[in-house]
Amino acid sequence: MKRVSIGITLFFMAMAVGVFAMASTFPGAAGGAMGPGFFPMVIAGIVFFLCVLLLFSSWNQKDSSGAFFTKTNSLVFLAVLITAGYVAVIRFLGFPLATFLYLFCMMKFLNVKGKIFPVIISACTTGIIYAVFTMFLSVLLPRGMIF
Repeated sequence: MKRVSIGITLFFMAMAVGVFAMASTFPGAAGGAMGPGFFPMVIAGIVFFLCVLLLFSSWNQKDSSGAFFTKTNSLVFLAVLITAGYVAVIRFLGFPLATFLYLFCMMKFLNVKGKIFPVIISACTTGIIYAVFTMFLSVLLPRGMIF
């Protein structure tokens, strides 16, 4: 497990460096204000710092012979697969429908009880996120090919 942990940490460190490098190419804002690349660079810096801490923590850890493909890990892999499916269909279905379906599927995957509760929470969360990003932040979200 030690090698797996170090490998995953190095992967995320490389991802953080890539995000930082990509965000640094974004154009700056006028008047010395924070540009569009500021927050991605801050997040990438935080992720890199946390990866360094995790790397040192993993380095001093004993090498356990625990299996990587356990039932608990397979649930995590399935959640990642559902998320990857969401990312893949968001341009086709559009943000509102894809996000509603993603949230509903994740709630069912996490065994949220009831039939109406997941629908209401998914719809309200999607609506709030859509309203905040479109009305207040003026962000264009994917409309999809269906609508």
